[in-house]
Amino acid sequence: SKKGAQMIELFFEEHREIRLYKVRLNDRGFEYLQSNKQKMLELLDHIEMTVTKKLRNATAQNT
Repeated sequence: SKKGAQMIELFFEEHREIRLYKVRLNDRGFEYLQSNKQKMLELLDHIEMTVTKKLRNATAQNT
């Protein structure tokens, strides 16, 4: 819960986009997924890169 709030704070815009994608996928299904595949992949890449960077920084500080 505390970690969840931190993730939402860190990824506020991304969290909003993910929720929007989820609603649209439920409404429009596969067609929406196909037409927005690249945007979704870019969003996930951005989140992954940011999390990896933070983890590396935290690991470096602990050593």
